[in-house]
Amino acid sequence: MKIRTKLGVFLIYLAIMLIISFFITMLISKNTIEDLIEKHLLTTVQSRANLVETLLHNHQETVQLLAAGIPFTNVVDPQIDYSRRMTECNLRIKRSIENNPFISNIRVLDKNGIIIASSLYTLVV
Repeated sequence: MKIRTKLGVFLIYLAIMLIISFFITMLISKNTIEDLIEKHLLTTVQSRANLVETLLHNHQETVQLLAAGIPFTNVVDPQIDYSRRMTECNLRIKRSIENNPFISNIRVLDKNGIIIASSLYTLVV
């Protein structure tokens, strides 16, 4: 065999090997990138879920602190004068909304789930 023929066969063999290794590299890279993207998305979703859980927990603590306040416990006490308890409750609602930018409205419910006081509107009984 002539050197020229051997060199031509070698170049064709080299080109075929380069093409095959290129496709194998592309396949491996594609799978690796897909795995990395999947793991990143999963991490992001878990992070957001933890953030939402933390925010809900903080809001729950805020609601518990507000609910334990004297104006909100007095508003459901029938022994206290109605106008006095409603005035205290409405003032507490107004101040709570002014002092906390995360609170948009407050509703006070009785044990039957009826709205007694609200920041959205004033009930007249």
